[in-house]
Amino acid sequence: MSNERDYPWLNGSEELFPKKPPDILNACLTYRHGQGFYAYALGYRRSAEMLFEKLEERRYSDPQYFALAFLWRQALELTLKHLHEAISQLELIEEFREPTQKASDAARKAPLPTHDLRKLWSVIEPRIQRLMTTAPEYEWIKRVIEQFHLVDPGSDAFRYPTKSGNKTRTLESFPSVVSITALDYTMRAVLNALDSVVQEITRLVGLHFDSLELEDQVEAAASTPHRLP
Repeated sequence: MSNERDYPWLNGSEELFPKKPPDILNACLTYRHGQGFYAYALGYRRSAEMLFEKLEERRYSDPQYFALAFLWRQALELTLKHLHEAISQLELIEEFREPTQKASDAARKAPLPTHDLRKLWSVIEPRIQRLMTTAPEYEWIKRVIEQFHLVDPGSDAFRYPTKSGNKTRTLESFPSVVSITALDYTMRAVLNALDSVVQEITRLVGLHFDSLELEDQVEAAASTPHRLP
């Protein structure tokens, strides 16, 4: 059995996605419903972290850097799209409760149909700055996003040796030797910062829902006829 797992070979009965998995190493995907981009962003991030943990053991080949960088870039893109969903929800519920406080046009256009990290951040940044106006991390996040955008603007540089549009080589100006540790540390840090913003937005949305529930309870109590004892 160990030989089969070490070097599997086709026998004609393979199924990539069996409806009834035959072993205990399975993934339950039903939980992702209703979570939007969050589950996908988390999956790519954790995969990047786990791959780095293996690379730290010095058990790797250099081309694995392409996979690691793509996992981190995909995690960043999906986290930004998740953040866009979250801030859009907050804006729309604020408008519902106070019609004079209009939601941004972007809040009505989820999800954002682009792989462009710079464009994603430009749509999100001005809308979240009002939540934490003094946080210096916004400029630091932008700095990291800019670095990734310059290297991989179309999300293909770490997936293919040539660009999908003009077939020119990807990563032409990329250093010949790169730091795996720097990539891991920086991406964990920037995603931690973005996650903290999502958590704050989630808290604010929760407060709005709590207030709406309380208002409904008060309204229901006021409309219920009181019986004399």
